Amino acid sequence: MAGPGGGAARGFPRARTLLLATALLAAAAGLSAQAAGSAAEAFAAGQPAGRAVLLRGPEQRRGLPFFSPNALPALVGEYAAAGDRVRVWSTRAPIAFSAAWQVRRLALPAGLEARLLERGEGPVLAFRAKGYTLFFEFGAQGAALERFALAFERRFSVFFERSATDAELSFPASVDFTP
Repeated sequence: MAGPGGGAARGFPRARTLLLATALLAAAAGLSAQAAGSAAEAFAAGQPAGRAVLLRGPEQRRGLPFFSPNALPALVGEYAAAGDRVRVWSTRAPIAFSAAWQVRRLALPAGLEARLLERGEGPVLAFRAKGYTLFFEFGAQGAALERFALAFERRFSVFFERSATDAELSFPASVDFTP
């Protein structure tokens, strides 16, 4: 029997209220994520020329976009660096580079290999180290962006050494480099 004190009559309005509250929280979370992205971009715009700021990430993904279809586990993040947006990818998976990836001669620490893939959307610079490979998707190629990538790798290598899995791995919030 459902009446003023019965459960069925009162349960429906509670369920509807709960649904409405859940929808409002989801909408607020979406707006909050947009606001956080806008706030990060505004913060990045106020940084000195030699500081890259993490705008998004790292997020776990399956598949590296500059190889044929694959399901390689990776982390991806996006930085504002040297007036450009740079997407940074990290993977622990072994990588086999095709001939399209040209060896890049840079002043690198021992054990680090650099490769460059030229493509219409912008170049991709790869650093292969023991245990991981980093990929930097640039809008344009430039010496400042290469210096950002080198500074990022130095910082990332410390994060990597202290993280047994990608679940524990992070990207630096900011990276200082010579512009």
